[in-house]
Amino acid sequence: MKKFKIILIVLFSCMFSVTFGQIDVKEKVKNETVYRAERKVDEKIDQTLDKLEKGIGGIFKKKAKPTKEDEASEGIVKEQDTPSDKEKSPSDKKDT
Repeated sequence: MKKFKIILIVLFSCMFSVTFGQIDVKEKVKNETVYRAERKVDEKIDQTLDKLEKGIGGIFKKKAKPTKEDEASEGIVKEQDTPSDKEKSPSDKKDT
């Protein structure tokens, strides 16, 4: 009889430990899904704010003022880029 009591006590203790140690799979999946969705939303918000900060930073940057040398070199380039009457293509001369 003593052995029977010991076996019953061991069985009941195992049953209780098993029931308390079980994981609720539905609740675990739900919690992980919510956590993952919140994390991804937070990441996208951070990326958007980073882009916004870069864009705003570019607005307030001072542009370098061109020096007289830069203006002179731009004038030379502009003169070289414009075609003169002598350099017009033959198709342009036919129209006139």
